[in-house]
Order: sequence, then structure tokens, then C-alpha cells
Amino acid sequence: MTLVPLVGALVTGHGPGDIGDFFAEGLDSVMNVVVMFIFAIIFFGILQDVGPFTPVIKALIRAPAATSSP
Repeated sequence: MTLVPLVGALVTGHGPGDIGDFFAEGLDSVMNVVVMFIFAIIFFGILQDVGPFTPVIKALIRAPAATSSP
């Protein structure tokens, strides 16, 4: 997955310093999203363990059964 861009950069004349700069810029551009994603996984994992979603989920499961007519 990283071999093709690395080879492409070397073929087009970019040196290891340029490739390092590209890598750093790429990390800078996605780091905020990565931090938010990790926070969301941890936060909602804790909330799921605590259980505030359980009543909402049970209500959503019961709602289609209550509205369907046999």
C-alpha cells in the first residue's frame, strides 16, 4: 500500500527528504480526524457499557412490531 507511492515519488525525482515532508504533511492533514475517531470509539464504548442507549434501542426494536398489522 505504501510501496507504489514511494516508488512513484522516487521515479519522479523526489528524494527521501521530499518524501519525508510529504509524509509529515499527510499526517498533519488527518491527525485531527484520527484523534476525534479514537475519542468517539472510546466515548461511545464507555456509554454502551454504562447502558444509556438500552431503552432507546429497545423502543426502536418494539416500534416496528407495534405498527405492523397481522
